[in-house]
Amino acid sequence: MGFCSLHLDDGSYKITDNTVVHAGFGIYYAAPNVNVSSTLSANVPVDDYWAFNNSSTYGAAANGSPFNYAANGYVHTKVTSGGALQPNTPAYAVDPNAKTPYTEQWHAAIEKQIPFSTVLKFAYVGTKGAHLDDLRDINTNQLGLNGATTVTANRPYGNLPGTKTYVFAQISNLETRQVSSYNALQVTAERRAHGLSFLASYTYSHALDEGSSESAAVTNPYNLRYDYGNADYNTPNRFVASSNYQLPFKGNGVLGPLERGWQVNAIGQFSDGLPFSVASGTALGDGLTPRAQLLPGFGNGSLPKGQRTLGKWFNTAAFAVPAAGTWGNSGRNILEGPGTKSVDFSIFKDTHLTESKVLQLRAEAFNLANTPQFNLPASTANTAANGTVSSAASDLTFQRTERQIQFAAKLIF
Repeated sequence: MGFCSLHLDDGSYKITDNTVVHAGFGIYYAAPNVNVSSTLSANVPVDDYWAFNNSSTYGAAANGSPFNYAANGYVHTKVTSGGALQPNTPAYAVDPNAKTPYTEQWHAAIEKQIPFSTVLKFAYVGTKGAHLDDLRDINTNQLGLNGATTVTANRPYGNLPGTKTYVFAQISNLETRQVSSYNALQVTAERRAHGLSFLASYTYSHALDEGSSESAAVTNPYNLRYDYGNADYNTPNRFVASSNYQLPFKGNGVLGPLERGWQVNAIGQFSDGLPFSVASGTALGDGLTPRAQLLPGFGNGSLPKGQRTLGKWFNTAAFAVPAAGTWGNSGRNILEGPGTKSVDFSIFKDTHLTESKVLQLRAEAFNLANTPQFNLPASTANTAANGTVSSAASDLTFQRTERQIQFAAKLIF
């Protein structure tokens, strides 16, 4: 993937001896996702679609067709025309009117030095994305058209004349129609003096988009704005603070090496939870699932923070399965999951073995208070688990984990 940019250099202006303002703006372009467009090579005439199935389920005894073993290789003949395709073959396309994705980014900030060697910074940061990649299934039927309750009925492309069989199933079309925006107020305080340093930052922000992953799939092919809402990573409030203190012990004599070289560190993270949607649980074909129907009189379906429990994180009575053949009216990511509250703490001890060699012993505790970091609740309308939080932490990614303590030794030379 290639990219280019057009930007104005960050400008700064010194108002007083201890006050400076900054501002900047830039436009950044990126090529569409090559990995997605490369799937065009799987289309006719070099379609190599082939499946190997379980012999106990498939084969002459089960469905009248011989079973194909992987050991026999790819014995089928390459497809050279649309008429030779197996029914319901997936296909890929690229919008001929696709444009180059780009983002506009800007910021304005003011920094001021205050007593105790501390610098305060207030900043406004914004980003706007346009012509972002998306994948839309263009071989779907519009729900409700001629009574259709699934998107697979009466597909617009690939119908074999005189039959209800379709050569093509979903046709994934790479387009550049999505947009995004991000606006944030950032407040930062920083100090580095006399063995004590700290950095504390608070961000109040709002991130909106139609899909938070690269080449995001479009949920409703006939309503490109159906997914516009809070981004998957939207966390309106986030506070992070870190500190480092080199203890001022200057011991001499025999016990001097034990008294010198101590350092304590701490990192605290406090943020709102990630957003999530409530699904209907009723598939409409081609892997497309609408969101639930939000009933009137319940707001957005959330509960006051004092009423949220692990057994009922949001108002499950506010959501219902939408009528057959409809998309549901609840918005994307309108609810908020459990937040993050975690403090990490560590103690380091440096011992100089020689002038150039240092032995560092360290003890570290992650999530020192062992505060539970609960994950998102189940969120499928009219299911037994709906609204229930059933897990915590993410051990696989080492994020938001339960308390973990480790000891280490490091030789620096």
